[in-house]
Amino acid sequence: MKSSLTVYKASAGSGKTFTLAIQYIKTLIEQESRHAYSHILAVTFTNKATAEMKDRILQQLYGIWKGLPSSANYLESLQKELRADGIELPEEEIRSRAGSALCHILHDYNRFRVETIDSFFQSVLKNLAHELSLTANLKVDLNDKEVLHAAVDRIMERLHLTPTVLNWILEYVDDRISNNERWDIAREVKSFAAWIFKEAYLAREHEMREVLRENKRIGELRTALNYELHASLDVVQSAAANFRAEMEAWGLGFDQFSRGGTIDTYLRRIEDGNIRAEFGSTLQGYAENAEKMLRKADRSVAALVEAAAHFSELLAELRGFQTKELVRHTSASLALKHLNPLRLLGVIDEEVTALNHENNRFLLAKTPILLHELIEGNDAPFIFEKMGAFFHHVMIDEFQDTSTMQWKNFKILLLESMASGFGNLIVGDVKQSIYRWRNGDWTILKNIEKEMAVHRPDIRNLAINYRSERRIIAFNNALFTAAAEELDRLTPDAPIRMSEAYGDVAQQCRPDKGNDGYVQIRFFDEKDKEDDWETRMLDELCEQVRTLHEAGLPYGEMAILLRYRRHADPIIRHFAERFGDRVKLVSDEAFLLSSSLSVNLLIAAMRYMADTEDRVSLAFLALHSGKSTEADVDLLASRSLETFLPEVYVNRREALQTLPLYELQEELYKIFDLGRIPDEDAYLFAYFDQVTAYLQDNPSDLRSFLTYWDETLSGASIPSGEVDGIRIFTVHQSKGLQFHTVFVPYCDWNIEQDTRGFNRRNDLLWCETHEPPYDSLPVIPITIEAAMRDSVFCREYEEEHLQRRVDALNTLYVTFTRAEKNLLAWCRTRYTMDERSTTGDLLYHALPRALDGVEETDGENGETSLFTYGKPVTSYSSGRKTSDNRMETDYRPVPVVMHSYEARIDFCQSNRAEEFLDAFSNTDKPRHSRNDKRRMGILMHKIFSTIYTRDDVEKALRTLETEGLIGTQPEMDALKQQVEKAFALPEVARWFDGTMQLYNECPILTQEYYEETGKYGTYRPDRVMFGKDEITVVDFKFGRPHDEYRDQVGGYMKQLRLMEPDRRVKGYLWYILNNRLEEVQV
Repeated sequence: MKSSLTVYKASAGSGKTFTLAIQYIKTLIEQESRHAYSHILAVTFTNKATAEMKDRILQQLYGIWKGLPSSANYLESLQKELRADGIELPEEEIRSRAGSALCHILHDYNRFRVETIDSFFQSVLKNLAHELSLTANLKVDLNDKEVLHAAVDRIMERLHLTPTVLNWILEYVDDRISNNERWDIAREVKSFAAWIFKEAYLAREHEMREVLRENKRIGELRTALNYELHASLDVVQSAAANFRAEMEAWGLGFDQFSRGGTIDTYLRRIEDGNIRAEFGSTLQGYAENAEKMLRKADRSVAALVEAAAHFSELLAELRGFQTKELVRHTSASLALKHLNPLRLLGVIDEEVTALNHENNRFLLAKTPILLHELIEGNDAPFIFEKMGAFFHHVMIDEFQDTSTMQWKNFKILLLESMASGFGNLIVGDVKQSIYRWRNGDWTILKNIEKEMAVHRPDIRNLAINYRSERRIIAFNNALFTAAAEELDRLTPDAPIRMSEAYGDVAQQCRPDKGNDGYVQIRFFDEKDKEDDWETRMLDELCEQVRTLHEAGLPYGEMAILLRYRRHADPIIRHFAERFGDRVKLVSDEAFLLSSSLSVNLLIAAMRYMADTEDRVSLAFLALHSGKSTEADVDLLASRSLETFLPEVYVNRREALQTLPLYELQEELYKIFDLGRIPDEDAYLFAYFDQVTAYLQDNPSDLRSFLTYWDETLSGASIPSGEVDGIRIFTVHQSKGLQFHTVFVPYCDWNIEQDTRGFNRRNDLLWCETHEPPYDSLPVIPITIEAAMRDSVFCREYEEEHLQRRVDALNTLYVTFTRAEKNLLAWCRTRYTMDERSTTGDLLYHALPRALDGVEETDGENGETSLFTYGKPVTSYSSGRKTSDNRMETDYRPVPVVMHSYEARIDFCQSNRAEEFLDAFSNTDKPRHSRNDKRRMGILMHKIFSTIYTRDDVEKALRTLETEGLIGTQPEMDALKQQVEKAFALPEVARWFDGTMQLYNECPILTQEYYEETGKYGTYRPDRVMFGKDEITVVDFKFGRPHDEYRDQVGGYMKQLRLMEPDRRVKGYLWYILNNRLEEVQV
């Protein structure tokens, strides 16, 4: 009988996507229903994998339908699968059904359910909005970090309203100060609070919320733990004090024992409060054998023999107390560490919920647990039917990365389908589980056969590797078999057997493959100085790149894989020193928005607008604005940095700040002429799209946006496409990819702990224990550190150690299986295997046992320093194949240049009703004694008081027209003519040529204080211009000359001379309509 669940264990390169596509198409072909696709749910974990799977299904449906040669192998496999299911269909019928399925999918694409697991849960959530008491138009948000930070900030701002929370915060601060830690705890609280979105906490969220609401519970536990801490130490210190008292009672000194100072030092450490004082081999010998306490000459002295026997027994008793009480003391110490921030979790969680409610938002991170709670208490089919479709078939890809909560939700769906006799599919590989930090649990896949035993799942192995050359496959087969056995030898009693997890590691090679492929592993002694071995490694890497390229291999066929992102910097620097710009290295960071010069210029311009004291942003603008060189910027002592900036930006900064956020950035784009910077358009398009998305849910506030940039947007990236250069990836980024030649420098990450150590701020285990007083909480957060071994949390610690061992080996497996032709790795080794070992040590010990044909080269110290297998391969497939499949479009790069255009329609609401009506009046007389000359004067004043240079006139005229102050074209023409006439005066033309710093209608405060108003006097000249050596002040006039006008300008001049005594001040009255200048003398 055919099983309703098929599980494919798909090792690297074994044609997983091919298999998924075949199984999906087979399910469509088997059924005569036109809408069979709408009853199939296929889920994977990344958008990229989803797109690839969709493309492959559509391409092969088309290829099978049209009988294309490129789809012949799909058709052959499809016929074989159908026959295995007892279905015999003529080839023409298969083609016809494929074409029909393709047509219906394309015309009903929304029901073609191949999607990410998050997207699926999101769609379920939206369809269950009513049952969850959510609004139908809620927004599902991925950015839980931003919401969390906002919640913590709001709690901090309201501490004066919540005295209980304030007291908790103060206690937390006191604890951190007493432990010599930072007292600024906002960052620590935000970091710890991120756990409210992780499954370890979410699985017990309701229980924890109830506990955390009881304010006394945490306080009582804290009191109990402090008691445990001090009481356990008291027991050991009392035993140590008793030992000393006995010594005095016997009249003995420590010098009467062999190496008696060791005992004294041990006792002193305990007396100083160190309950973990080392009980070394010497003391262990004394406790086990009293004779060892005595010198040979004293072993015949009866009194000393008797004393030694007594004190050996006392020492053993003290050690027993220490061992027992150490567990008690360590457990309390570990549990106390996070109690203060733990009780804040409930408050933060409630604040997050309130913020989400205010913004009609739901966080994606909480979707799986919410659905699980809903499904658990309801009829499961009803829940999924609410989506508008009942899924007959479920296909899950990358199953090794499924979390426990996700599996609980999908299991219900699978069981319903299987109970109805429908076929389902699971695809995964335990060896490629490297996302445990995202809650992935590989043991689900490992135990799937046992868990679903009643349904007799059909377990199949995809045994053929289609990716790599024969020698690469043989090397990996042998290496990882030996490596798994090597790790098992470290902990023979461990519940997780690596050799069992890697039981299916051996793969076969395609029969048509030759005996090609090359592997090189270089070892460096860990005792070598870091600069020395690192330089030699990077030199070798560069030399290998050069050799392969000169042999004909393009740079684009090479990739550098790294365990840690931080190692990219030294590689990029070394390549730059060695090759200059001849070899292009492309890392993922190159596609971040924060890597774009144009985007950084926009951000710097806004930062400086928000804070004119920000000298870093100012210097960046000065260096990259296009008006300076690095040599110019070195002259900071003699010139103001603002002189390097566009004058429009400097002089209009206040006006720019009044613009809405998006319009401000478009103006800055034009002011800094960002279109001049080559190859930046993709970044700018992506950036402005992100700004638009931000403004949909956030205010148009400059400072808030800059905070959003720092916390979130700076990490956003653009699609990278194909690049001509050596790509640098982290191992996790490379998952699912393959490369002709793979280089792996720094191939020596720690096996049983992360190289960053077990003491990272947020590296926690949520431990459950039934021992009092710890059982008062459902779970307790414990920092992962070696001290856990001596605590009630030792079981969780050992399990975590073993899981990290699996992580390390899996990461190495994913790394080495990316290679098609050549694999080269460099690593350090200590030449020993223990808990502190690295993958470098593991490789060193596993390689000799791996396979025959590996050549070894000894280093200077006699240890093997180089393993090689095979010969380098430089042949490659050049160019892109031309496809005969219309669904497989051969893309080509299309350059798109960004332009910013002025808005063609402006709207401005004006309350200048009278002027507006006068402008459009058809009567000969205005509603109120119309005076054309006066009106012209008013309009001219408006123009000249708003423009900076002559080029701004056109924009000023359009603004007046938009405001309704210019009503007819003749009036527009008359104004233009009058303005041009004004510029005919040489002195006036100089005022508007942009060479001077302008202050338009800026007030000047005087020293005269008016008691009746309580204010100081002010002057407001129309236009003040600061030149290099002089200041010019101008007042616009439109009537007849008056002495008071001259007095007015004279007053301006006196105030300016007080302000700038070293500059010459000139003043003018400008009668604009008469186009006459009058210089004012003071």
